[in-house]
Amino acid sequence: MSNGSRAYIAVFVSKSSVGNLDANLYYQECFTLIKASSPEEARQKAVNHANNTVNTSYPNEHGETVTWVVKQITDVTNTLENEFELHTDAVDLYVRGFEDYKTYQSLFGFSET
Repeated sequence: MSNGSRAYIAVFVSKSSVGNLDANLYYQECFTLIKASSPEEARQKAVNHANNTVNTSYPNEHGETVTWVVKQITDVTNTLENEFELHTDAVDLYVRGFEDYKTYQSLFGFSET
């Protein structure tokens, strides 16, 4: 990347709800590529992006209000690679470590293969 900027990955969690009920909540995790000159700038851009793209309300087909809100920015970190070649088949952007594989499996619904 040019001009002293580099690539960062921002990870944030958002929540949707229908009406005033806390039943049937839905959460999603988003991984966003950010271009910034510093970790601080990357975090601010991540916050701005999440707030501008997620925080919204709209009526569903039943006339109920669906509301999406950002719950938390969980991570902003530089990418593993800063230069991306368009002819490359794959580039690792983000790695998340953990110690307990069984908890990871249950959290994401994976089964042993």
